[in-house]
Amino acid sequence: MRGIGALSFLVEPSVKLLLAPRDESGYQTLLCTAWGFDPHIEWISETQRSSGSKVSISLNADGRVVVSSELQVPQTEWKTGKVYSCQVSDKSLNRISKENISVCAGKHAKPSVYCHLVLSPLDPVSLDCLVSGFYPPEVIIFWEKNGIRIPSSSQTNAPVWKDKDNVKYSTSSHLNIFNTLDENSTYSCVVRHESSPAPFTSTITDVFGMVWRRGLSDTTPGNFFVLRRGSDVA
Repeated sequence: MRGIGALSFLVEPSVKLLLAPRDESGYQTLLCTAWGFDPHIEWISETQRSSGSKVSISLNADGRVVVSSELQVPQTEWKTGKVYSCQVSDKSLNRISKENISVCAGKHAKPSVYCHLVLSPLDPVSLDCLVSGFYPPEVIIFWEKNGIRIPSSSQTNAPVWKDKDNVKYSTSSHLNIFNTLDENSTYSCVVRHESSPAPFTSTITDVFGMVWRRGLSDTTPGNFFVLRRGSDVA
């Protein structure tokens, strides 16, 4: 039994970062709680590092050490959208865990949707749709042709990835088109996200008419063309 207890005790450090209610001092309070064998908390924001204030240490019922720390952030800095990180390290286990928070956390960020036509002689004519800058990360993407939904088997969606700000998210979708004589069709990339009850749409009209009029049907192998980008419609 002692061996099992030791294994449960030597677990990787975990961290939980919370946003506390604002007070009248003009500061936003961030709360970070860490569990582990010997956890140490460090606050990180861009080039600044701090151990925080009001640090408390206790022993949990499961034998893990619990460390809590607060960070007071001036409202003028908090409202800029700066990302704050609570990093928990455990030198005895050589493990690090980190969680981020900003003014965007817990709120909605609407996605931007950009659709463009891609033409290559080595592949079918295709459409690419970039969906960026949304929060939370759950999103639904589908394509429509002349207002009618296209089966999902015709599209390929990329996994959602985190943007450089480490708060918002992006993804993309790819649609192959094989009917090269359908000059008058309108294709739309439709995105549904909880930030709005209405879908976000980017549309390209007269796809193949645009291709043939530009005389790009006999392109040299290896060439790659981006012909047009749709506009955002919220």
